[in-house]
Amino acid sequence: MKWEDFIGLSSTPTVNVIEAEKVVAFAQALGLQGDRNEHHILRQLPTFPRTFNYGEVPRMKWPSSGLIHAEQSYQYDAPLRIGDVLTCYQQLTDVKRKTGKSGNMTFLYVEQRGLDENKEPRFISKRTLIVPEHVAARGGVQ
Repeated sequence: MKWEDFIGLSSTPTVNVIEAEKVVAFAQALGLQGDRNEHHILRQLPTFPRTFNYGEVPRMKWPSSGLIHAEQSYQYDAPLRIGDVLTCYQQLTDVKRKTGKSGNMTFLYVEQRGLDENKEPRFISKRTLIVPEHVAARGGVQ
């Protein structure tokens, strides 16, 4: 199968709960100290949604290693709070193939979204991942 076969397909939605302990652990892993109020800390962690489970797109297998993280952005429709219950999913939105000095590369554009209990959008994460030719040669999705 080719990456292009998965464009527009969504993963199985997965429920995530924002727990205070996980917020504090994430902050400590990043070296943040000071205010121990979890709500305050959460506002300082725009990348915290990276810790969520977004489910899997059926039959789409990510390489176990070798992906290059090229870019990531977050847009928030409302602040995240301790205790929020979010339904999260991901979708491959585009694929581009390019040739550079290092050989052939596949650029994967992925969106990850979180909805609140009322199905209202809370955030969207947009990521660009690069699959180098030597990683693609190992098999799986090409």
